[in-house]
Amino acid sequence: MTQKKYIPKIFLLFGLVLLLCSLFVYIVIYAFGVYALNQQPINSGIFYQDSITVAIANDTPERDCKMGNQNAKEHFDALCPSQSTTISKVVRHSLEDEYNNYASKKLKDEQHSALVPVGITVGVRFYTQGIMVLATGEVEDKSGIGYNPSEGKIFAGDIITKANGKEVKDIEELIKVIDASYGAVNLSILRDAKPMQITIYPEISSEDGQRRIGCWVRDSTQGIGTITYYDPSTGLYGALGHGIVDIDTKKLMAVKEGNIFESNIVDIKKGQKGAPGELIGEIMTDNIIGSITKNTKLGIFGNINTNYEKLPKNAMWVANRKDIYEGPAKIRSNIEGGEIKEYDIFIESINPDITQDKGLVVRITDQGLITRTNGIVQGMSGSPILQGGKIVGAITHVFVQNPLRGYGVFIENMQKEVLSVTLTDNTSFLFLKIIFVC
Repeated sequence: MTQKKYIPKIFLLFGLVLLLCSLFVYIVIYAFGVYALNQQPINSGIFYQDSITVAIANDTPERDCKMGNQNAKEHFDALCPSQSTTISKVVRHSLEDEYNNYASKKLKDEQHSALVPVGITVGVRFYTQGIMVLATGEVEDKSGIGYNPSEGKIFAGDIITKANGKEVKDIEELIKVIDASYGAVNLSILRDAKPMQITIYPEISSEDGQRRIGCWVRDSTQGIGTITYYDPSTGLYGALGHGIVDIDTKKLMAVKEGNIFESNIVDIKKGQKGAPGELIGEIMTDNIIGSITKNTKLGIFGNINTNYEKLPKNAMWVANRKDIYEGPAKIRSNIEGGEIKEYDIFIESINPDITQDKGLVVRITDQGLITRTNGIVQGMSGSPILQGGKIVGAITHVFVQNPLRGYGVFIENMQKEVLSVTLTDNTSFLFLKIIFVC
């Protein structure tokens, strides 16, 4: 009886020892596995190795990770040559959750953050999409009686796109269609971006015997402005910092095609209280620097020839709104001699609403610039504003009553404007082909 009770205790003790041994083996294997994971990357790419150096944007929390993808490493290194934080810890997240979410967002946020500030004055010339109506007027017939065929039918700001079913690309084509018509002229127009059809009956002018519909129109513009920046990775540029609007209708002019050209500043008209100054220059139409594809409220944008020898090459980081502070800064401009120079300014105030196109108020403090121009003058709009080694904005307007002071736009707003897709008092533009036709 005693022997029968002792046997189960032996098995119980044996089972306990076996359990402890199994637990010990499990712990050893687990510890070895963790050690191995820390020593080399898994083939699937779930963990990253090779420390890299990445610049962390001020608006992004500092992160630690290691990356085994050499191409990604090189791309990050290219984006972040300076102002960097060394990444030193292993982040144990899946490639999909960590690399795709973090790196993709990082690249998206920063792919346009390294720009080259320029400051070169250029000639600007473009043709509008359609023909803009400026005003209507009377046509005097052979009997000396004045008629206004367009009154109440077409209005300032309307865009004529077709005449009698034919697309009209410029004023000359519109004149030919009207003069060759017999009876009514059917016009396709855009009014506040909405397509419309109108019918006008031309009158024969006593002046030259041509048929006219009685309206002033314009199809192009040109002038002098300043390139703010270009993106060396894409060749896209931004200039002026404000849109070009029609001087008569005050509406933004839609670009059909256009170019920026090399310019030569031949004289400077100093600014005075109540009378802004002006850069007087000639446009070298035989030397195209780039194209114009967008005219927005925050500037003109397009593609630039990055091999143009006068362009600066050194890129700067783009400042976020919170990077900018009231205090000393600089602007770049080549107001004379073709040489780009930096001039001292002072940022007096910062508009907390970054959606505004006048986010900065600046004052010229550089005595050399004041002596030469007496402040901000027409043609300087687009001059990049630099502070703390970053590009923060661009000059856009001059205070008419105080040419030493003016407005600037945030550079990040210019970037958002070109990705989303009025002639002001500080840019000199000549509007071409203002003709009473029609």
